Amino acid sequence: MRADPLRIQAKVTLAAERDAEASRAVLDLARSLEASTGYPIQIGFEDLPPEADAYVEVAPLARRDCHVVHCTPFLSRPIYLHVLAHELTHIHLDHQALTAGKAREFLPSARTRRYISGLYSTPARRFRRQGWSNAQIEEAVQADAGSLLMLLYNCPVDLVVELWLSRHYPCLSAAQFLALYRLHQRDIRPGETLGQDSLRPRGLDIGNLALDCVRALLHDEICAPATDFAAPYRDTEVFPLALRLWQHWKAVSPSLGPGDEFRLVDAFADILGLRQAYESRPQAISAPRPLPNPA
Repeated sequence: MRADPLRIQAKVTLAAERDAEASRAVLDLARSLEASTGYPIQIGFEDLPPEADAYVEVAPLARRDCHVVHCTPFLSRPIYLHVLAHELTHIHLDHQALTAGKAREFLPSARTRRYISGLYSTPARRFRRQGWSNAQIEEAVQADAGSLLMLLYNCPVDLVVELWLSRHYPCLSAAQFLALYRLHQRDIRPGETLGQDSLRPRGLDIGNLALDCVRALLHDEICAPATDFAAPYRDTEVFPLALRLWQHWKAVSPSLGPGDEFRLVDAFADILGLRQAYESRPQAISAPRPLPNPA
């Protein structure tokens, strides 16, 4: 079960009714973040890849003189408000982590690249027999692993973001429902697609889908009882691993403090067997620049 059309229409109507209140709340959030972080916030509209609605450059991390939210222009009003609030919450969490001295960055190294190459050794041999050069194989392997690791870095943080929004901005609840529902409109059939990737090892494919599943489980909890986004993952070999991630999330989420989302990335990586696939170090930042005085 996803959600029936009448419930979706009801959420569309409710989002429209709450538009003024939700807009003020998002604007107030942006203003409070400008004041607390010392950086102005700019919003730019541009064509983004189909899978991306928006992303944010946090000023001190991107070494910019302002925070910049990049957003696709092709969103309905309620979904745009939710997406903007989501990206603003990333600024909020990063600022808290930086203030607490807990912000970290994840990056590759020569060691992690060798480790990743070892994870892909079996498909690499197959591709070598098909005439691929070692350089071609290595480039494909690191690119594929990079997409998996990006999901690992983003998934736990996005769980924190969506839970925080659901708790602190009830005026956005209808918009959040519509945005999350939109995310799950792809026809997901992990039981059929698992293992079809000729390059990615099956175990890593299961890990990728488990991260998608744990996100679906949280979205179901936020949207309860209207959705069952996690249904396609049940009765597959993905679900036991996803449950381990979910159980860890449920155990630690009530007590997460500033910057703890980075520890959550490491914990998820331990469960997935990917802790050796990246390096972690304290986040380097540039000196903050204060907001200009009003004219």
